[in-house]
Amino acid sequence: MESVDDEVLALIFRAVPARDRLRCEEVCVRWRRVLTNHSEFTTRLVLPPDPLDDSLVVETTEGGWSPWREEARDDTLRVASAKAKGGLRHFDASGCADITKRAVIDVLKANPRLTSLVMDEGEVETSLYGLKLRPRHLVALAETMAERGRDGGSTPRIDISVEVTGNRELEELRQTLEEGSSFGDSLQIGGVEVCVVSLTTSLLFVVDSALTHGDSDIDEDVHRETNEKTTTDLVEVLRRIGGRGLRRLNFLERSLNDHCGVPKIFNAVGEDCRTLRELHLDSEAFTVEREHWEFLESTVDSFNDMIDAIGDTLCRLTLFRAYRDGGTSNVRAVWCKKLPKGLQKLHFEMPHHGLRHDTLDALSRCPSTRVLSFANRPRLQTRSINRQLSNSVMSKASASILADYLRTSSVTHLDLSNMLLDGDALGEILGAALPNQRDDVWDGIKVLILSGNERGG
Repeated sequence: MESVDDEVLALIFRAVPARDRLRCEEVCVRWRRVLTNHSEFTTRLVLPPDPLDDSLVVETTEGGWSPWREEARDDTLRVASAKAKGGLRHFDASGCADITKRAVIDVLKANPRLTSLVMDEGEVETSLYGLKLRPRHLVALAETMAERGRDGGSTPRIDISVEVTGNRELEELRQTLEEGSSFGDSLQIGGVEVCVVSLTTSLLFVVDSALTHGDSDIDEDVHRETNEKTTTDLVEVLRRIGGRGLRRLNFLERSLNDHCGVPKIFNAVGEDCRTLRELHLDSEAFTVEREHWEFLESTVDSFNDMIDAIGDTLCRLTLFRAYRDGGTSNVRAVWCKKLPKGLQKLHFEMPHHGLRHDTLDALSRCPSTRVLSFANRPRLQTRSINRQLSNSVMSKASASILADYLRTSSVTHLDLSNMLLDGDALGEILGAALPNQRDDVWDGIKVLILSGNERGG
């Protein structure tokens, strides 16, 4: 190693995890000098994904002074930040489920010249990522970063994940964005370049104004006006951030339950969110009672138009609570007729009796899919529910449908958690999941998750 110059040695250290890099400082004076003085290690702090975890990683991030994202904690973050000795300029905590806002604030305070901050939830389950910002947090962070840009340096930039709960926070976010300045693909708030890379919404609509007719306990006019205002606010927010780096949308519970507004929201996503890579939505958008099927048709049409519009970039799609069918048996098959070919990861929170040939036929049009999940949420263990579940284990016919699909698909990661698999169904699926060395097309399932199937027998 003595013949290797410092620049080459720095390149080697780039590939070494932070824990090992810290040990390398103790080897000799020269190694310590390279690791503590090289600008790449003292101005950038990037928490990269684990390169061995191919079930989650689609895009890799250039490494910096850090452990892997999956191992990052507040204490290790503070240790890594301290190595910069206050000279940190760029900090990326994307996908770190166990890092808190308090630790990020400590990093900002310890590095007064830090003007580039990335907090993207990435592919972490949205409920686990603790660095999502409320609209008021976004304003406060922009003001803090703006102070750092007044010294004549580069324009501060933040790439953030935003969460809104309720229509008041949504209105607050819209006002914040409207008060900012738009320059082509750039959005500036208080002199700071802002990129909202992820938006999570929930509890926007209390009731569905389309389905309240004749209910004496509900003021129809008030709820209709409120829902129209909420829909307008959401469409305007999507218009302002959709074409400026938005990569992930999480429409959680009560974000798409007003069937008069859902088509407008889907249209806004299709028109303005052309860089979207991930879309996660609740099945309430497709949950309509039989007497209101006229709303379902427009919802499905607008959904398919949206998928067509964003299909070139969309890689991951999730439908939560797909077991809700609103009293009809064919809604699940209708909504997914136009899945884009480039989808790599699909999650349908669907019961085993929803596994029909028409559903899997739609999936067969996605040859790039590597990660497939039908996992359901854990069920409450009550006596009445257990009696129902004892008669609802996955049939061999449903297992055969899934097995036939797996034998010809490219899926390498399959999650069937809480699907009530019995011994026969499990055997059928395992027979298809085991690699077939004689098949040059399919190499078999690498990861198979079957947790929560104990009640299947």
